[in-house]
Amino acid sequence: MSVEEFNIWLIDHQYEIKAPKEGDFVLMHSSEWHIGYMVDHERFMHCSRDLGAAMVSDINRNEYRNSIQGFYRVDI
Repeated sequence: MSVEEFNIWLIDHQYEIKAPKEGDFVLMHSSEWHIGYMVDHERFMHCSRDLGAAMVSDINRNEYRNSIQGFYRVDI
């Protein structure tokens, strides 16, 4: 599957949710767009450009809570 085909598939199989759980995605935007993978209902894994590594953060921290655009689930 090409990246283009995957993007089309993803659009057709994702939907917005209100209460995230493990395996969902969080979409954020501050100065740029950012996506994270929920490891449980309040923590997400994401990459930090500044640290050059992946990290786990709490969605309730002010720096993240104010930039959340939505939570999404993908049906596979």
